[in-house]
Amino acid sequence: MAGRQLAQQTVPTSGGNVVTTSAVGAANGVAGLDSGGKVPASQIPDLSSSYTTVTAFGNAWTAVDHGLISWAFDPACCSSAGTSLTAGYIYLVQILLRNPATISKISVVLGTAGATLTANQCLAGLYSSTGTRLALTADQSTAWASAGQKAMSLSSAFSAAAGKYFVALVVNGTTPPTFACGSTYGANFTPGNANLTASNYRFCRSAAAGNTSLPTSITLSGYTPDANNVWTGVF
Repeated sequence: MAGRQLAQQTVPTSGGNVVTTSAVGAANGVAGLDSGGKVPASQIPDLSSSYTTVTAFGNAWTAVDHGLISWAFDPACCSSAGTSLTAGYIYLVQILLRNPATISKISVVLGTAGATLTANQCLAGLYSSTGTRLALTADQSTAWASAGQKAMSLSSAFSAAAGKYFVALVVNGTTPPTFACGSTYGANFTPGNANLTASNYRFCRSAAAGNTSLPTSITLSGYTPDANNVWTGVF
């Protein structure tokens, strides 16, 4: 009827039924579409509780089999000698999270204890792929003065999305401990960084020594490939 408007707009469907605009995106209504013709994420329910963990292909050991979330590599591949980190350098070891996880501890294995380590200058931490510090452990100068596996608690657990992260280590003192590691080839040949470029190295260290702490942010592009492929894990 001329001069009168409907209270609500209607949208015809292919079946001839009519859907009011107020029902689009509403409870017990119908889903809407965004400008790309897709259902907006806000209208899709959270199905994470129904996800199924996919078992690794084959019979290889994984981090989960060791009670860890992720690791740098299988620790069974570590060398017999290990490596002693140079005091004052910050060492980074990249780890991958294929799925979101809450990280509360960092693990390393020491083959030989350190001696006369400097208090509050022996630390481990977790950094993002952009170089932002995400979590930090307490001082490890006492813990690193004995050999064995070290499960180092973060000051607060970090809820991590899937992606790349870096475990950071810094040690200071008279005799740094020996860390379990894989390859220890020289700086001109670092197989652990094969085909990787600056900011994406799996194993690297700060360009200069003299570091006594782990800063709130680091510039990854300034880190140099390191021959010491230190083993680390997170859980």
